[in-house]
Amino acid sequence: MPPADPASRAGVTPKASGDPSSRTFGKTNMNPETKRYVWFSAILVSLVFILWMLWGIVVYFTLPEWSQKGQAGDLFGGINALFAGLAFAGVIFTVFLQTRELALQRQELEQTREELRRAAEAQESTQAGINEQVKLLALSTYLSAALSTRGQLPYGSIGYLDETKKVYRIEEQLVEMLQQHGIDVKK
Repeated sequence: MPPADPASRAGVTPKASGDPSSRTFGKTNMNPETKRYVWFSAILVSLVFILWMLWGIVVYFTLPEWSQKGQAGDLFGGINALFAGLAFAGVIFTVFLQTRELALQRQELEQTREELRRAAEAQESTQAGINEQVKLLALSTYLSAALSTRGQLPYGSIGYLDETKKVYRIEEQLVEMLQQHGIDVKK
């Protein structure tokens, strides 16, 4: 599983802002693959620079006259072609790196989407639990109020009988809801 942190994917380990070594330019921890690319690029640029310098030194010391040196200088057009080729190779290399980075971003987006889906499912189940608690609390409150009202009415009156029916209905609803949640209630 690739690291989720974009800086880690790029091969750089970020340092805390309070860390004194984070203020030093160029001090980063790179993964081996990134180090390999950096070293390859540095060696390639160094070789081109050395060849360019050697070409100039060879021309300067081997040709006696300035007219011949001028004609040899015109041969630096070949070096220009080399630099153009290297620039084109650099562009291709950059496209390759960007393609890799886009693939990693795509993978990270898929992981983020999966995490968001799981978070939404958890939130929905939590909301369903809260809704059930609210229903139970409302029924319990209503039952308590009905019992209180029934206790204030004279025994055997029509109001007393109506309140008793309400109490039984509410009690049945409460027992049914509790049994749905696996709570065994005995009457």
